[in-house]
Amino acid sequence: MLSKFTIKQVDYQLISEYADIVKEEGVLLCDYEDSYWLGIFDGDKLVGFGGIFFKDDEARFKSDWINPDYRGSSAYHELWAEKYNICDKRKIKVITAYVNDTALIMFGRKKFKVIFKDIFSGYTIVKKEYKCN
Repeated sequence: MLSKFTIKQVDYQLISEYADIVKEEGVLLCDYEDSYWLGIFDGDKLVGFGGIFFKDDEARFKSDWINPDYRGSSAYHELWAEKYNICDKRKIKVITAYVNDTALIMFGRKKFKVIFKDIFSGYTIVKKEYKCN
């Protein structure tokens, strides 16, 4: 099946314009020196994004967000697939993420294990030992 979406690396400046919108949904945006940001586009329209922070042979998935009009499409799954492709290229061995309760469902399906639950913030830290393809 041919995708209608294009995924490409984007500058944090583009993503930061959505900070107030995504904060309402519990997605926190912050940029680090070794962050890699991906935008998912429908034509020229940015419909979602996600980041990866790299440190040595580990990666942290962060700040995924899909426009509500595109939820239920293949957009999020395609974004995940591209994140995994990037981790393969970098020979990543461990992937972690700070997730809210909604995202925890998706991470569970992808075989991530809960390693810490912060009852005060509502965020959970998940981890997966990753074998590159």
